[in-house]
Amino acid sequence: MQTPDYIYQCQQIRSIPRKKESERPLEYLTIKGVKAILDAVDTLSRDGLRDLVLMSLMYDSAARVQEIADLCVGDFRQEKPSTLRLTGKGNKTRIIPLMDKTAKLVKEYLNVYHTGYKQEHWIPLFYNRSKKKLTRAGISYILNK
Repeated sequence: MQTPDYIYQCQQIRSIPRKKESERPLEYLTIKGVKAILDAVDTLSRDGLRDLVLMSLMYDSAARVQEIADLCVGDFRQEKPSTLRLTGKGNKTRIIPLMDKTAKLVKEYLNVYHTGYKQEHWIPLFYNRSKKKLTRAGISYILNK
C-alpha cells in the first residue's frame, strides 16, 4: 500500500546523512602465518596435495578465487620460467610468473591428478571428488578447513 501523503516525510528521512564510521585497519597474515597455514596441510593425502597447490597458487599469484576456479591445465606453463595465465574480470588475461617452489608443486600435482591429460588444455586444473570443476564455494570451504 502506498500513501502519497508521506512522501515529503520519507524524503526528509532519507536525506539525513549517515554517520561516518572509522576505517578499520587492514588485517593481513605475516610470512610466518602463511607458512604455518601451508605447513598445516596434510600433503600425504590426495586432497591435501590439491589443497596445498591451490593455496600456494593463490598466495604466489595473488589471484582472485574465481580466477583460480577457472584455471585449466593449459593455463600453466611448465617450461622455465614457469608462468600461470589468469583470466580475470572482463575476460582480461594476464601472465603471472611463478616461484620455482610453486611451479614444482604444480608439476607434482599434475603428475598425480592429471596423468594422461596433460595435452588436454581445456580440463579444469582443480576439481572435486565428483570430477567437476571446483566452485568458489568449494574453494572457500577448502580455505576455511
